[in-house]
Amino acid sequence: MEASEGAPTLFGEPVNLIRFPTPAQCVCSVELLERCLPARLARRTAHSFLSAFDVLPEQALQIEEAVAELVANSERYSRKPWRLRVYLDDHALWVGVFDGDVHTIGLLRGLLARKDGPDLMREDGRGLFLVRVACDGQCWVRTVRTGSAEGKEVLMRFSVPNAGDTAGSAA
Repeated sequence: MEASEGAPTLFGEPVNLIRFPTPAQCVCSVELLERCLPARLARRTAHSFLSAFDVLPEQALQIEEAVAELVANSERYSRKPWRLRVYLDDHALWVGVFDGDVHTIGLLRGLLARKDGPDLMREDGRGLFLVRVACDGQCWVRTVRTGSAEGKEVLMRFSVPNAGDTAGSAA
């Protein structure tokens, strides 16, 4: 989070104007099972979903890679359940990766907020750098309770040409 003339900002906009997606805006939710290669399933699901939009192939590839990276991180470092969620609002497509570990929220917030590139000598952070690049730095981590599971969701926000049209028809 940055401060612009004293007011906190996120993604270059005042925090009070950013609205994170709600459960009602979720248009796709996929439970990622360990025995089904979660990162591969998430990447294929993202690919299928993105084909409904006029997303440029380069942007679609970046989104798919970012999704696969987040799911692979969840699989390696966090506990189940793992879920991929896609949200639509009037202005953007949000992709969220949920896992059952709330203890790493602070670490992830720090890594996602970094302005510089990854430290190539460290084991962590390189994949999250790709995530930040894919969504132009519009990523965040939030605590989520879903059913009996509490965990974190890493959200990436992408501007897509017809998100508003599809969001209106999906509601």
